[in-house]
Order: sequence, then C-alpha cells, then structure tokens
Amino acid sequence: MHTQQDLRFTEGPLPFAASSQAYSVRDVVRLDDDTMVCSESTGASRLESIMPVAALALLCMAIGLGYMGVMVALEPTESMAMRAFASACAGLGAAALAAIAFLCIKLSIGSKQSDLYFFRRSRKVFCVVDGKQCLLDWNNVRPYARVGYGMVQFGAPLMMALDLMEIYPEAPETWRLRFTVDGPLPDREACQQSWELIRRYMDEAPEAMPATFLVDPSHWTTSLLERGPLSAGGAGKEMIERIRAMNWNVFMVPQYLASVLLWLVFWPEPLSQMLYAHFKRPVAPPAELLASNSLLGSSAHYSILRPSPRDIAGRRKAALQVAVACSICCLISITGWGLITYSLLFLRT
Repeated sequence: MHTQQDLRFTEGPLPFAASSQAYSVRDVVRLDDDTMVCSESTGASRLESIMPVAALALLCMAIGLGYMGVMVALEPTESMAMRAFASACAGLGAAALAAIAFLCIKLSIGSKQSDLYFFRRSRKVFCVVDGKQCLLDWNNVRPYARVGYGMVQFGAPLMMALDLMEIYPEAPETWRLRFTVDGPLPDREACQQSWELIRRYMDEAPEAMPATFLVDPSHWTTSLLERGPLSAGGAGKEMIERIRAMNWNVFMVPQYLASVLLWLVFWPEPLSQMLYAHFKRPVAPPAELLASNSLLGSSAHYSILRPSPRDIAGRRKAALQVAVACSICCLISITGWGLITYSLLFLRT
C-alpha cells in the first residue's frame, strides 16, 4: 500500500483534464489569443552564465603556464633536456587550457536554449532544448510527471518536473518527442497545476486562464531578481513572494543573507549571473514557424495583472539592495584574491 509521501512523488502520466489550480514556476512574457510565451529555464542559463568567467580564468592560467615555459627554456642553469621537457609540458598544458576556454565560450555565447512557445491557433508547441529544436503537435501531446530535475545534490529535497510527450496516434504507448517544460516542482500536484495552465490556454476560452503577470525579461530589475543570483535556478516567483512578505527587504530572508558568504568567496557567480541574464537572448523560433503565426495577437480577453505603484517601488528597492550587496562582495572578493595571488607570486622568500 502506497503511503501519502509516495503518492506525492509518483511518476507517470497525468490526467488530461482536472480541477487543479493553474500555476507555473516559469514566468510568462507574452499572453494573447495567438501565443503564450514562457521564459526559458534559468537552470540552463545559470550554468551557461559562469562559462565566460571560467574561460577567462583558464585563459589567464594558459598565459601564465606559457610564460613559465618560456622562462624555463631561457634559464641557462638548467640542462638542455630539462629545458626542452619543461617547455614542451608547459606548451601542451597551455594549449589544453586555451582549448577548454574556447569550449566554455562556445557553450556560453552559442546559446542552446529558447523560450517556450505555445501557439494556440496553429496548435503547436516549440522549444529549443540543448540546441535541439522541438516542435510538438498539440493534438498528440500528453503530460508526464517525472521524478528528478537537474543535478542531484546531497541533502536536497526530492523534486519533480513536467514533461510533454508527443505520441504516435496509431501507437499511443510510444512517444515521438519529449522534453521538460516546467521544474523544479515540489510534487506531482504541482506538475498537475503546471499542466492545467498549459491546457487551459490551448483548449479553453481566455476567461478560463488565471490572472497573470507578464514579466519583462529585458528589464534590469528582472535580471537582478527573477533571473538574478538569488533565483536558485528557476525559483523567481517564490523569491518575489518571499521578499514581498518582508516589505521588499531582500536580506531579511535568511537563505538570501547566507548567499552573501558565497559571493565573498566566489565573486564571479553573482556578477556573471546578472550580466548574462540581461544581455543574453534566447534562440528565436524558425522564421517559417513565426510566419504561420501572428505576432500581434490580442490580449483583450485575458486577465493581465499590472504591478501596483507599491510593487514597482518595492522591486526597485529590492533590486538596488541586490546590486549594492553584489558590488561590495565582488570588490572585497577581488581584493582578497588579488592579495593572495600577489603574495604567492611576488612575496615568496
């Protein structure tokens, strides 16, 4: 007999229609009678965002190793064999580090993710996942609650994710294409709620959709908050609710205050996350797909929530707190690591 805990994390297909609340952890950036666009998964962006910093560090290491190889080769007190061996090792090491740095840049700049597109009129679902274009026929889509999301971390709670599968009509037990559309989610019911939001948009009248905030992904407050260093790889909505409850005082939330300790040690993480969130642009859908769908749909029949003046002021206050804290932590961290590097390189006796 299954326990209640087991049922909360049961993997498998979801009911096609249910009375669950409609909710998603993804931010909605467009909602009209033609298209609903949900922001890309920030879990992937978080990994991509640190790649330029890693590439810079590897490039500096390659230059330093190459410099050491040249200095050893020019050292007259060493034997010729030693000079040749050390120079060859340094050259190979520098080349390997430079190659890895190039791969880091390619992984970061060559974005492999897109926003999630639901085309209501043409009955299509589109997303780019890890560089692969996924186009589903909505009429053959089935929802699936999957246990596990992202990398497993020791001590972390069990999470779930919502997958969409396109099945073969003649063989419903076999799927043609499948990808994750929402996560991390706390349990099976959250997967059902996310599916319900998607189903209502695609199959029901606009009035069935819940009141929805539209998030501007290009705004600096979004880069600092929903997609910033405190968003935990996709928990932007939860973050906003927490800091709103604290009157927009970000570091009154204990878990966010603890993040400052990480920033003091590893300064590139918050800086790269903010800059990457602001300047990176997701992969756009193919031109032929956009041509078959309207770019100017009407949102008149949807309940679009507008932020109140108090919320706008609160978001600015929270974003400023994050920006100032990150700046101070980065300055302290860079200074500390600079002093450590200087002492190791130039103050050795």
